[in-house]
Amino acid sequence: MLRFINHFNTKSLDPFTLEKGYEALRFEAQSGEIGYYDLPLESQPLVTQVEGLRPVIDKKYNTIAVIGIGGSSLGIKAIERLLRPGTPNAKKIVYLENSDPISVSQVISQIDKPRTLFVVISKSGSTVETLSIFKRVIVAFDLIVHDSDQIMVISDEGSVLSKFADENGLRRFVIPVNVGGRFSVLSAVGIVPLTLAGFDTMEVLKGAESFLERFWKREEEHLLQKAAYYVTHAERFPMNVLFAYSDTFEEFGKWMVQLWGESLGKRNRRGERAGLTPIALIGSVDQHSFLQLI
Repeated sequence: MLRFINHFNTKSLDPFTLEKGYEALRFEAQSGEIGYYDLPLESQPLVTQVEGLRPVIDKKYNTIAVIGIGGSSLGIKAIERLLRPGTPNAKKIVYLENSDPISVSQVISQIDKPRTLFVVISKSGSTVETLSIFKRVIVAFDLIVHDSDQIMVISDEGSVLSKFADENGLRRFVIPVNVGGRFSVLSAVGIVPLTLAGFDTMEVLKGAESFLERFWKREEEHLLQKAAYYVTHAERFPMNVLFAYSDTFEEFGKWMVQLWGESLGKRNRRGERAGLTPIALIGSVDQHSFLQLI
């Protein structure tokens, strides 16, 4: 359960601001420059393709090791955490993210090599942390990379990582060029590992498709209202707090912080910070600490 506490009157918002925001989004979606609007529909054939791989994968592997960081892991973790209670028999997913040698060693020590499928994810294909951990895994397990069916790669077409996959005969999936890494969870980035693990990703995509249809019909107006309020009150309220009263939203909160911070944490032409500071909290634990501060 998410609890939204709104300290503003939406009736006081300028209608022009709402319309301007809506039209900007429509233009962005129709221009084709930003591809994440298309993922709910365009990734559905990918689910079918990956489902075709499951009979072989299910026989060989009971664990999926995701090697990636930021946009290549946070969204996957968020969806897994939310769906896991309803899909208890899904494969175990372990994450190799931060290049902390202690953490990496601990995760590696828990991996059963013969029963683990390794999925390496990097939008750019050159993420230092990801490639370093991938090399560490190869050495730790003495993995035979060439023509291995135990390693899959997800990256941009033509990236260093994609070329490595092709040169070694590894199965790889492409991230659309117009989809930024932090917004890529509904592309192969999230669809491949989550589908192979046994989660109902088709239902996730259809849910996203349905939500997007409602948004364009102006049936999710609260999102525009909140966005307009942020734009017009950022100087007065410099923080945005997401307070979730369910442990299953903990990873979702971390993902939100990354999406918000990486997207809006830029500087404008005057060198000023342009975005609000995102904070994710879990009740009732943080209710007895951070909530008292704010």
